[in-house]
Amino acid sequence: MNQIPNHIKSKVRDKDWNLDFIFEDMPCNHTQGAKEYEKLNCDKCKFDKREVWLEQTLDKQNPNEQTTYKDDKGKTITATLSKITVVRGSYDDVIGITKEFE
Repeated sequence: MNQIPNHIKSKVRDKDWNLDFIFEDMPCNHTQGAKEYEKLNCDKCKFDKREVWLEQTLDKQNPNEQTTYKDDKGKTITATLSKITVVRGSYDDVIGITKEFE
């Protein structure tokens, strides 16, 4: 991903995009044109797939997403998305995201 999509940019917390991610410099552990089953054990390919997942998830993300829950007194509360944090591993690879609502 070149940049975080503008429609959700203000709510996303992630590593500085001007820096290189460690996994980007990793070599693939398979030959050029390898079949899909050969790529299953390649860390670089796994990390790349997770970045694609992140791109797709953020592209589709509704910045006004809401959730409802009940407080301790049983009152229904509606909260709006306030922050998305990208969780990264030791190679700067995407592990997942967390969403916070206010």
